[in-house]
This record gives sequence, structure tokens and C-alpha cells, in this order.
Amino acid sequence: MSEKIKSVTKPVGAGLRYKDPVSGTEWANEHTFHIAYWMLNDVQIYQEMKKFMQNSNDPIPYRAWIKKMELVDKSTTNGWKLMADGVHYGDLSEIMRASMN
Repeated sequence: MSEKIKSVTKPVGAGLRYKDPVSGTEWANEHTFHIAYWMLNDVQIYQEMKKFMQNSNDPIPYRAWIKKMELVDKSTTNGWKLMADGVHYGDLSEIMRASMN
């Protein structure tokens, strides 16, 4: 794993957060960062995410989207499991909400 991806910022909220060295965006953890990167950079996944969000009222849309797409046991192209302990569904749900702006 690249040392750039593992750069950690000072504690924020409940604990340490991972910081994207390019954008400066902070994530709950490295696992969540990699899923977010996949969601935003895989064109087909991004389009499916936006399509789902057009009709979603779910409080945690990431979890509902993964279940609807039948991706519960799947991983990103780099091997990060989409539903696993430690994945921050709130951070990923915020990405989905922001995609609609």
C-alpha cells in the first residue's frame, strides 16, 4: 500500500482519519477511502449510484444501494470488500448525496 494513502491526520471526532494526499479529503479509514475512490472513478458504478439516488429516501443510501445492486459479497476492483467491518457507511452515503448536486 502506498505511503501517501496511509497518511493520517490529527484526531477528528471519534478518532484518527485517513487523508487523501491529493485532494486533502478526510475519510473514516483507509478501507472507506478506497471504496469512495472506486465509487467516484468507475464510470459504470458512478452512473448506477446516481441512478439509484434519483429515487432514494434511505437514511443510509450506501447500504441500501449495495444491497439493491446485489454487491453485498463483492469487492472493488482492487479487492476492498464493499460491506465489511469498519466501512463507514455514513461517509459513503455522503458521497452519494453529493453526486446529486
